[in-house]
Amino acid sequence: MPKIAKISVQRKNKERYNIYFEQKGEGEYAFSVDAHTLTQFRLTKGLELSDFDIQDIQYQDGVRRAIHHAISFLSIRMRTEKEVRTYLKQKDYSEEVIQEAITYCLQQKYINERDFAFAFVRTDVATKDWGPGAVRRRLYEKGISLQLTEEALGEYPVETAIEKAMAIVEKALASMKKESNIQRKQKCMERLQQKGYDHACIQTALETVDWTQSEEEEADVVQAWVEKLMWKYRQHEGFQRESKVKQALYRKGFSLERIDQALQEWKEENEHGETV
Repeated sequence: MPKIAKISVQRKNKERYNIYFEQKGEGEYAFSVDAHTLTQFRLTKGLELSDFDIQDIQYQDGVRRAIHHAISFLSIRMRTEKEVRTYLKQKDYSEEVIQEAITYCLQQKYINERDFAFAFVRTDVATKDWGPGAVRRRLYEKGISLQLTEEALGEYPVETAIEKAMAIVEKALASMKKESNIQRKQKCMERLQQKGYDHACIQTALETVDWTQSEEEEADVVQAWVEKLMWKYRQHEGFQRESKVKQALYRKGFSLERIDQALQEWKEENEHGETV
C-alpha cells in the first residue's frame, strides 16, 4: 500500500495541503486535501493508505470543496437548487458530490426555494415591466415547481398587472404617431403578449387607453404616408401607382375614404407634373 512520504502546505492556497507518496525513495505528489480532511483522516507522514482509503479521502474532500463553492456562489445572491447544480457541474464535480453539496445547502437552508420564489416575484413587480406569464416562465427556467410558482405569483396582483400593461401601451403609443389605430392596437397587443400579459389583462389595458385621434391628426398621418409611398412607387405611373399606394395604406388600417382624400390632396399639390 502507498505510504505518505511528505505533507506540505500549498504555495498559492495556505488552506490546502499536498500529499506525497513514497516512490523509489522519493516523494511523488498524490493529491491535495484541506485542513479539515487532513485532520478527519489523521493523515501523517508514514501512514499507509489502501485504494479504498484514497478514494474515500478524495471523495470527502471533493464534497467539502463543492460545498465551499456552493456557499460562495450563494453568498452573492439567492439561488435555486437548479442554479447551484448547474454551477457545480461547470466546476466538473461528479453527480454524487454535487448531490452531497446540495443536500448540505438545503439542510442548512442556504437554498430556500420558497423564499427565492416570493422574493423573485416581488423584485420583478417592483423593478420590471414583465407580465405574470413572463415571471412564471422565468421561475420555471430557474427550476421552481409549478405549485410554488403559482403561490408566489400571489404577490403579483391583477390590478398591478393592468397598471403595468397600461404604462407599456402609453409608452408605445408615443413612438407610433405615424400608424393607424388598427396597427397601433395590434402592435401594442403583440408587445404585451411578448412581455407575458394574459388576454384579459391586455383587453382591459387596451380598453382603458384613449385611442382617439383628431381629424387633423389622422389626416396628417395619412398625408405623410402618401408622400412617402408616392415616392417609393415613382417608377409606376397613373392608376398603377395610386393603386399600389392605396393597397399599402389599406393594409396599414387606414380607411379608403381617408386614403382617397389624401391622394386627391397630393394630386392637387402636384398637378403641374412635378416629378417626385
